[in-house]
Order: sequence, then structure tokens, then C-alpha cells
Amino acid sequence: MKAGIVYVLSNPSQPGLFKIGETGDIEARVKELSSGTSVAAPFKVEFTQLSYDCAGDEQKVHYLLKEYRYNTSREFFRLPLEQAITTVRQTVVGQRLEEEEARKIAAQKIAAEEVAQNAAAATAEAKAKLAKLEARRERERQIVLDHKKKQEEIKKRARFDAAEIQRAQRLNEALRKIEKEQETKDQKRVRIATTLIIVIITAVIYAASV
Repeated sequence: MKAGIVYVLSNPSQPGLFKIGETGDIEARVKELSSGTSVAAPFKVEFTQLSYDCAGDEQKVHYLLKEYRYNTSREFFRLPLEQAITTVRQTVVGQRLEEEEARKIAAQKIAAEEVAQNAAAATAEAKAKLAKLEARRERERQIVLDHKKKQEEIKKRARFDAAEIQRAQRLNEALRKIEKEQETKDQKRVRIATTLIIVIITAVIYAASV
């Protein structure tokens, strides 16, 4: 595809005939045709139309005007000038509009794809953030459970220690009671023994005096 010009030329020596072709330089093309052909007068530019695909547009125009072709091996057509100009204009401009519409559709498609890609990326990012948040919450929940478990163990140990202390206190109280009872018994024995000794001594003294 090559940009250029689709033209309509006339020549006074060939009234009613119009040369329809394409070129990249209209002035050079007119000089070339005027000097390189056997016409008596130079060609005149009747109409030019810029084209994105001048060769393709030229072929389309030639096809549309094939019934007016003057010489099947050349680019001359016998038809009204206005019809030739209208055909060239509509063909080239129509092609341009089609290309612009195609580019617009392509741009819209690309934009839609970019939106979809961005949406997919945003969704993936959101999912990743959600997964990270859920993992963090699960970790926090596990930490809370571990903390509660440790607290329960501490409470159990505290209750066990309190029970052991109470048990030890009761044992100490029982021992003190036993010791006190034993001490009381010992004191009674001492008093009894002392009383017996006194009685014996008294009896001995009395016997000695008689």
C-alpha cells in the first residue's frame, strides 16, 4: 500500500476522453505524458484526490468505469467529466472512510482488550490482596487461640498450685496438732512420773521415820 494521487487528466486534442490514473507527483506525471506521447497539446489536470492506496484506488475506479474504457490497454475513458470526478472522489474518499472506520474499530477493540486486561490484572491483584488478608486473619486467629491455650494452662497450673498449697497447709496443721497432742501427752507423763517420784520419796521418808 502506497500513498499518492489519483488523477483525472484531459487533453484538448482528445475531446471527451479523460485519462484516469495514479502517481506520486502529479506535475512530473503531466510533463511525462505531455512529452512522451504523440498528443499535440499538453495534458490538463481536471481533478486530483489524495489516496492512502493510490494503486488500489486506481484499480477500483477503472473497474467501476470499465464500460467507459476507450482503449482496453490504456487508462482513457470516454464519459462526462463530472462522472469521472465523482467516481474518483467517492471511491477514494469511501476507501478512506472505510480505513478510518476500520482503524476506529481496531482502536476500540484494542481499548476494550486493554480494559479487559486491566480488569483482569486488577482482579488478580484484588484476589492476591484478599488471600494475603485472609492469611493474616488466620494467623491472628491462631495467635489468639495459642494465647488462650497458654492462659488456660497458666490458670490450671495456678489452680493446681493453690490446691497443693492448701493441701500442704492442712498437712502442716495436722502435724502441728499431732505435735501438740504429743507434747500434751509427754507433759502428762512427766507430771505422772514426777508425782510418783514424790510419792515414793514421801513413802521412803515416812518409813525411815517410823
